Amino acid sequence: MTPDTIVLQSVENIMEYVKLLVRRGRARGVSAKDIEWLNKAKEDICSVFGISPFPEILICEDGRMLAQAGPRQCHHAGNKKNQSDQRGQRGWILFSTAVLQTLPPEEVVAVLAHELAHVAKGHHMKRAFLILDFYRLMLLWSFKQKDDSTDEVQTIAATAGMWLLLGLRSRGQELEADRLMLDIVNPATALFALARMHRPTDDPSEVLRDTAEVLKKGTFWLHLKMLLTGASHPCLALRVQALDRACLSNNVRLELSKVGALGVM
Repeated sequence: MTPDTIVLQSVENIMEYVKLLVRRGRARGVSAKDIEWLNKAKEDICSVFGISPFPEILICEDGRMLAQAGPRQCHHAGNKKNQSDQRGQRGWILFSTAVLQTLPPEEVVAVLAHELAHVAKGHHMKRAFLILDFYRLMLLWSFKQKDDSTDEVQTIAATAGMWLLLGLRSRGQELEADRLMLDIVNPATALFALARMHRPTDDPSEVLRDTAEVLKKGTFWLHLKMLLTGASHPCLALRVQALDRACLSNNVRLELSKVGALGVM
């Protein structure tokens, strides 16, 4: 990946975050209260995760597979402080219409569980994305401005270190939320949901079989790529591997390794 590519990726990610905030504002006019099964699932999952008050579910018109958790503590304008505080403490979950149209209900519940896990754990992922991209840009600026001074070398080292740590933290939060999905849905449902979120137009069984083939070749280069690019999310193969390891039963792990048999679980 060239420096110019990293700059473009960073700017694109920041713009995507801004657009998500705009979509979130528009989604406030779209009621999710009519989707009874989704709200019932939200209440059940929140009870398991100990989330109170319940976050609100927002829906935005978008053809991409988007799901996002919003922080439980944020500022809202309002004349009544108690109402403002209550809204800020609730947090929110944003779904695109594509997710609700593409995934069957049980897999939507899996994605909802993943996002509510972020809320329960206070991950605030989108804030981390901005910080990550800020340090990407700082790193490139440091390299372009560098000289032989000790201060400049220290700046580069500190910036690079922060970049790598933020990426590790972000990917760790994603894997933690994936593991918490297993408290709500069975492993097969969780894996199929991940497969459809990554490749919505492909058959999830085929996607997972391809993933199994990738894992057979080892994960060293996958981890290295994630590390060096500062990726915010692990690739699908690493997420599948982590879910496999999180399963409690050897029998379940055996079924997961036979990706073609997932549909019968």
